[in-house]
Amino acid sequence: MNMTHVRKYIRRLAILSMAIGICWPAYTAENNSQPEVQLTVKPSLCLIEASHGSKGKCESMFDVTWRSSQAISPCLYLDYKTDSINCWNNLRNGKLTITVENDESVLVTLENRTYRVTYAQSKIRVMNKASLTKKRYRNPWDFL
Repeated sequence: MNMTHVRKYIRRLAILSMAIGICWPAYTAENNSQPEVQLTVKPSLCLIEASHGSKGKCESMFDVTWRSSQAISPCLYLDYKTDSINCWNNLRNGKLTITVENDESVLVTLENRTYRVTYAQSKIRVMNKASLTKKRYRNPWDFL
């Protein structure tokens, strides 16, 4: 082989490696992208009746639904429990009715089954009915 053939060969190799280098990051980013996941919990509020000295407890059922742009294998967690509530395999959506028994707000989390990466979260607020009632404050000089 003479030098001109070697130079052409090296130039073609350089052009090919540049083309692969430019296209490869776009290919890997497209295939490793995180799916868009929506998590909905209904109702999102639990009202408890607690007197001023005691704490009440939210004991209610909630409908949990999720949708994903890609098929995923998630698990559903409540922040006050260590074990998962339910897991799904290779699906794009899921639905579940859960029972919550807690005296504070609860964070509902949908996570990747294997790597525990969070896909989506939603919060169930626990509120006392007594704190929602409006108190009427009167002026000290108002006798009527």
